[in-house]
Amino acid sequence: MRKDELDKEWVTLMLEAKEIGLTIEEIRDYFAEKSKNSELETKKTVHG
Repeated sequence: MRKDELDKEWVTLMLEAKEIGLTIEEIRDYFAEKSKNSELETKKTVHG
């Protein structure tokens, strides 16, 4: 996939989020939280 192409699945997810009334800020917050949790899980796995 070229850098300037949109991932169709990603576009579908964003349109669905818009349809259910999520704001861009809510989507950003969701991904920020998921990223934070993922980092914590990685640290737990690495450090035991």
